[in-house]
Amino acid sequence: MTKLFISTLIIYALTSCGGPIKKETIDTSKIISPSENADKKIKQLDSIYQSAVNVDTSLAVFKTDADQQKMFEAYSTFLKDFGMFLKQHDFTWGQETKCWNRLYFDKDGSVDYYIYNFKSQIEKAKEEQFKLLFAEYIMTHKINITADKKFSQCSPVTYLDN
Repeated sequence: MTKLFISTLIIYALTSCGGPIKKETIDTSKIISPSENADKKIKQLDSIYQSAVNVDTSLAVFKTDADQQKMFEAYSTFLKDFGMFLKQHDFTWGQETKCWNRLYFDKDGSVDYYIYNFKSQIEKAKEEQFKLLFAEYIMTHKINITADKKFSQCSPVTYLDN
């Protein structure tokens, strides 16, 4: 009887944890648009997170040319993988879409905060879907680099449907 109970418990655990993430379990509170007082939040976060790279390397988390190159590669890969994630979730822009983004990472490479500002006109419903998908993405994805302190990186990005 004990073996049957343990077997049932194992089967339940294996089958109940692998399903899709439900929309209502996704936390979008750390995904911030300009309409949500982004300037104030940026100032607050910039006092906590150090810039990943900087012309003045004494102000940067990644100081050497080699470390900065690794950071740029990891950052580019993170954003490209997000683009693939959008495509896998049937998200399309319908046009070239320009955006400015600023990411705040924990030491382990997980995203703590994401601030964005679309430079292209997009529908409110599409923006909400984007925000939800980014929040889902960062639940399971990290940038592939770590540091001894929290760090931030900003950049423009252009999203395409291809």
